Amino acid sequence: MRTYLALTFDVPDELADLASWLLHEEEAGGVEIRDHEILPPPGMKPLPAGRSQVIGFFEGEVDGDEIAARVRDRLEEEGAAGEIRVGVARLKDEDWAETWKLHFQPLHVAGKIWVLPPWEKVPEGELAVVIEPGMAFGTGGHATTALCLEGLVEVLARRPGAAVLDVGCGSGILGIGACKLGAGRVVMIDNDPIAVQVATENAEKNGCPAIETSGTPVEEIGERFPVVVANILAVTLIDLAEAIGATVEAGGELLLSGILVGQMDDVVRVYEARGLRLRETRTRGDWALVWMERPAP
Repeated sequence: MRTYLALTFDVPDELADLASWLLHEEEAGGVEIRDHEILPPPGMKPLPAGRSQVIGFFEGEVDGDEIAARVRDRLEEEGAAGEIRVGVARLKDEDWAETWKLHFQPLHVAGKIWVLPPWEKVPEGELAVVIEPGMAFGTGGHATTALCLEGLVEVLARRPGAAVLDVGCGSGILGIGACKLGAGRVVMIDNDPIAVQVATENAEKNGCPAIETSGTPVEEIGERFPVVVANILAVTLIDLAEAIGATVEAGGELLLSGILVGQMDDVVRVYEARGLRLRETRTRGDWALVWMERPAP
C-alpha cells in the first residue's frame, strides 16, 4: 500500500500562496490550501480567521524534516506577523480516502450546477460535476473554485457554445463544469502530469470525453479563446501574466482566482499592463476573483 508524507504549514493568510508555491518547488505531488471557511476533517477544529493551513503531499521516502526546515526558513524571511507552525505525518491511501469521504460536502453554485462526490446522488434534472477525492487536486470546496464556477455560469449564459481554456486545471472541475454549462470546446492544461491524468479520467467519468487535456505549457498554446479561467496562485498568475493574457481573444473574458483579497491590486495591475482591463472583482471571505476582459478592436 502506498504511503504519503504530509507536511502541514499553519500560517497567516498572507503567507498561504507563498507556502503553496514553495511546496510545489519542493516537488510535492499535490498541495492543498485550507482556510477558516473550509470545513475541516473530522476531529479538527475550524481554523481561526486570518489563518490558513497549507498541506503538501509527497509520495515515497523523502526527508520531511529537511523539506519543512527549508520551507519554514523561506517563510520566516518574509517577516509576516504571526506564528508559523509545522506538522509532519504519514498517511496511507485508505486513511486519506476515508477522511475525505467524511468531510467532502456537496457544493451548489449559483443555483445552477453541483459539485458532488460519487457517493452523493445527483439531484434529478440538475447539472453536476462528480469528483472522486484525490490527493489535493481539488474537490470544489474552496471559495476560489466556487467563485470561478459562478463566473463560468454567467459568462456561458451570455456566450453559449463559447470555447473555454482552463489553465492549471487540477482535477478538472472548472473545465468539466464549463462543458456541462454548454461550452462548445474545452481545453484543460496543467504542468503536473498526474493532474492531467486525473482530469482526463474525471472528464470521461462525467460524460465529457471530448475535453482536450494535456500538459502543454500555457506559453505554447498558440491560440486565443473567448473564455479563459485560471484558478492557481497569485504569484503564478503574475509570473504567467504575459502567457495567460495572450490566450484571451479580442472581446474575450478572463477569470482569475487563487488570489487573496490583499493581492487583487497586484494581479489587476500586471494584467492591465498587458492590454486587458478590469471588468469586476468579487470576494468570498479572504479570497477573490479578478474578472478581466480584452477590449474588442
